[in-house]
Amino acid sequence: MNESEYSCELKNGLVPEMPMSSVCVSTNSDLSFLSDLLCMSNSYVKILRIFSYVLRFVNMKKSNVIVSGPLCASELDHAENRLIRMVQGEVFSAEIRNLQCQKGVLPNSKLKNLNPFLDSCGILRVGGRLGNSDLPYVSKYPAILPNKHKLTNQIIAYFHLKNLHIGASPLLHCVRERFWPLNGRSLCRKIVHECIACFKAKPVVTSQLMGNLPRDRVVPDYPFNCSGVDFCGPFMIRYRNQRKGVLHKMYICIFVCFVSKAVHIEIVSDLTSEAFIATLKRFFGRRGKCAKLYSDNGKTFVGANQEIKGLLKLVKEPDETLSGFLSAEGIEWKFIPPRAPSFGGLWEAAVKSAKYHLKRIVGRSNLTYEEFLTVCIQIEGILNSRPLCPLSSSADDLNALTPTHFLIGRSMNSIIEPNLTDLSEGVLKRWQRVTRLVQLIWNKWHRSYLSELQQRNKWQFQKKNVKVGDLVVLIEDNMPTFKWPLGRVTKLYSGNDTLIRVVKVKTQSGEYKRTISRVCLYQFEFHSYLLTFY
Repeated sequence: MNESEYSCELKNGLVPEMPMSSVCVSTNSDLSFLSDLLCMSNSYVKILRIFSYVLRFVNMKKSNVIVSGPLCASELDHAENRLIRMVQGEVFSAEIRNLQCQKGVLPNSKLKNLNPFLDSCGILRVGGRLGNSDLPYVSKYPAILPNKHKLTNQIIAYFHLKNLHIGASPLLHCVRERFWPLNGRSLCRKIVHECIACFKAKPVVTSQLMGNLPRDRVVPDYPFNCSGVDFCGPFMIRYRNQRKGVLHKMYICIFVCFVSKAVHIEIVSDLTSEAFIATLKRFFGRRGKCAKLYSDNGKTFVGANQEIKGLLKLVKEPDETLSGFLSAEGIEWKFIPPRAPSFGGLWEAAVKSAKYHLKRIVGRSNLTYEEFLTVCIQIEGILNSRPLCPLSSSADDLNALTPTHFLIGRSMNSIIEPNLTDLSEGVLKRWQRVTRLVQLIWNKWHRSYLSELQQRNKWQFQKKNVKVGDLVVLIEDNMPTFKWPLGRVTKLYSGNDTLIRVVKVKTQSGEYKRTISRVCLYQFEFHSYLLTFY
């Protein structure tokens, strides 16, 4: 049959008789069946088994031979060939017609560079120069798959899960041993990036533009009038003259001034309301009563030992005794969001600095109560003597400004100044010049501190806000990343700059309020075939 006769029969609605190696283009009924079949499941193996049982039932109706038992390999191969042929007939209908007519694909076809041909089963395969090799037939001539089809994504996801979540390049190699997906590199990269397990193994933490400091940090105030408190420990101590015996636990309570960065250290015997109230009384008696007190949310201590669980109950659910004491003293207690250590970086840095010295001084030794108290007070003096601004190389620049200048008016290790009332007028003028110099140092530190904040990269790049309904992964400190729970954002909390910094996430176990640094935003479409391997 020549080309003119073939085109005339096509116009008249007749289908010419083709050899056994050809295949007809899929009809509307085939397309409807294929669409319904692919919607049954997101697993390629499950769809293939369903289709194999359908073909077995059809063959049984034709041959009147009953076949039972599990599916064999030949049935699965036959079902796979039929399934791929249906997909190719849906997408590459023009190329299949041209190849059936032995005209070759058109020059503007996407398959032109692949030198395609139809095999004996009517499947469109890639032509090549490996015909004389010992490779399997499906490896020498892989079947062509469209790049924007659900079956192609399911096949690539099947190989991704079968090969234990391999990367994009090895995944493309495994797929091309049997199939040739168009634009396969981008498809494999997309499947790997959208895989929930791969995302949990290397999560990307959500970030936001750096916010303004709280007003209590930048407004001048009395030392320790606004403070932050945190605990660390336990530390083991022994009784005096005790060589062997039961060791006792002690905790360190650290108070940090929001304005001067001064540190106050107290020792706490246990994690009860009475012990903490006694610590507050000692702190107020030595530093003065504060108006505001900040602390971590108790949920930061979840997963720790039994002693820290007592602190969790103390901070998260203060009893009537502690609440009554705070209300009677007129103290405003504020909590930061759960599991948001960045909100309490001031006292977290103080705890880190205190542990830095404790590890090097105490080590594995068990001190007595007096020795441990002495070491803690010494550490307090050292932390309060640290400079608040960078040291200058100028010879005219005197001692740096430290927190002790705000507490006692001089450095911790400096010599006590004489009484100025008994000095001459010249000495008094020199003292006034020193006072003005201290004021200049304070102004210099304040300006350099603010300029340093303005130069940070967190101020320069605005990040994308989280939206209600976004799929996120909740970061949990005490479990591996692949067990981090999935959740949906249900509520947003923004600051004065309208930027989202805290969100409420609903998971399978409940709703949690977290800062955005504790969630990983999953920015791709959710595919269930990337979660389950049948």
